[in-house]
Amino acid sequence: MVGHRIPDVLPPHVAGLLMEGVGSSLRTGKPQSTEFTMDMSAATPATPAALDFEARMVPISGQEVLVIARDITELKRVERLKNEFVSTVSHELRTPLTSIRGALSLIASGALGELQPRGTKLVQIGLNNSERLVRLINDLLDMEKIESGQLEFQMRPLEIPALVQRAAEDNRAYAQEFGVVLEARVSPASVVVSGDEDRLLQVLTNLISNAVKFSPRDSAVTISTDVTDDRVQVAVRDCGPGIPLEFRHRIFGRFAQADSSLTREKGGTGLGLSISKAIVERHMGRLSFEDHPGGGTVFTVELPLAEPVREPIPANGSRPLNGHVLVCDDDRDIASLLQMILRQAGFGSDVAHTAGEAEDRLARQPYDALVLDLLLPDRDGVRLIQQLRLKPETAGLPVIVVSAVADDRRGQINGDAVSVVAWINKPLDTGRLLAAVGVVTQYKMDRLPRILHVEDDADLRQVVQEVLRNAASVEAAQNLKLAREALRGEAFDLVLLDPGLPDGNGLDLLPELREAYPSLPILVFSAGELDRMSAEQVTVALVKSRTSNEQLVETIRALIRPLSTGASHD
Repeated sequence: MVGHRIPDVLPPHVAGLLMEGVGSSLRTGKPQSTEFTMDMSAATPATPAALDFEARMVPISGQEVLVIARDITELKRVERLKNEFVSTVSHELRTPLTSIRGALSLIASGALGELQPRGTKLVQIGLNNSERLVRLINDLLDMEKIESGQLEFQMRPLEIPALVQRAAEDNRAYAQEFGVVLEARVSPASVVVSGDEDRLLQVLTNLISNAVKFSPRDSAVTISTDVTDDRVQVAVRDCGPGIPLEFRHRIFGRFAQADSSLTREKGGTGLGLSISKAIVERHMGRLSFEDHPGGGTVFTVELPLAEPVREPIPANGSRPLNGHVLVCDDDRDIASLLQMILRQAGFGSDVAHTAGEAEDRLARQPYDALVLDLLLPDRDGVRLIQQLRLKPETAGLPVIVVSAVADDRRGQINGDAVSVVAWINKPLDTGRLLAAVGVVTQYKMDRLPRILHVEDDADLRQVVQEVLRNAASVEAAQNLKLAREALRGEAFDLVLLDPGLPDGNGLDLLPELREAYPSLPILVFSAGELDRMSAEQVTVALVKSRTSNEQLVETIRALIRPLSTGASHD
């Protein structure tokens, strides 16, 4: 080989790649690398038909480049096996786990009637452990995607106060199981970052759950925000024992766990902090920690600020797509927070701080709903509702009560008679608020919407049918052929689609659906995340193992617009 030119001893396509790398290395003075495959079919029978190589070109002088090639055939084979395993885990474990979790959740919620205390305990054990297994699988798959650079991010402007408040509310029940109080101390001022909402919630949930697990009973975990210059910091502080000195240097490593009986008792994969760090860094941020002088540990997420997004003023009297809501609360911080939550969910909103201001605004323009605190300075909230019912223009106005005395005062009013659609106690349950607002602004229907559920797993079809029993009429199709037949024969208001079907990829339906029914909402409910190109072709994409029964129902309700005669997609 010595003394021969590269094109003389290697196939043209390989020689071309290497010569290009050599030239680039000489021009830049920096090492270059490339991978290529060589056909070995003419070699001995024991040699594979093709070998994979990696070549590095390292400049050693102004005119010389050292080319180092190594056989990576076995490495590629192992990588392919790993990818096949991840794909199998994604579909073959996530789908049945979704069925198990969904069925247990229905039983636990009382869908089949009240259970005996012993039965309730056993169902809850099964539900808790299915959730634990789901988290384990999600962590493993997320780590694989991070390593391969395939973790997708959907960046958009996000209000940090609303995001932190939602993370706190989502984890409040979990904290109560450990006897820990969650305290969210956020400024109501607009603090906007560019980020992926689901991924940042994943980071905050991981930090909060860790803080809760390592805090003693009857203590508090605090989530706070602080803005300095052009960055915002979200800090999660616990009251736990702190981080051992010998563990600190590897705390963000994969499968990292402090080697102590206390840590092993708490469980977990040891992947959460590693995944969180990678997500934060993809947001151009930083994840750090320190032991607090007063005890416990503080984990801090630092993110760059984005320009605040101002809510556009509707032109020519047009209204926001998801509806317009009046918020009435005398606490200005809470009113601002409610506005942020509504705006982030796509709702327009105005604020009144007294009953009189609310009446004035309602007299000037129509609203789709009223979010009302009962403790107002100028009038009792219950009295305001009763007075609104006497006026023709507000007699049917849906009211959502958000108040510290919601449960106590509920008995004073017949909710159906006065359109109080939800009674929500403070501290605020963000999910319940958005679900209630979504119901009254987007789900006013004279009939149940019709949904085509395309899914090959019979158990999951049955669970979804039960979950949506009171929300929609569901027709199931277990493959592409039956789905096409159903679409030709009937009109549907939404398609719930799993890509993994026995006779092809469910995503193959998308071009046909978009051509025949341009406005038909398509919700992909799959074992894994969609790539960016596929995600752009659907209305919403949900991952089975990350979606609860309640989230599925709320998403479907939000997607289906009010129906009038002939409004179905036929």
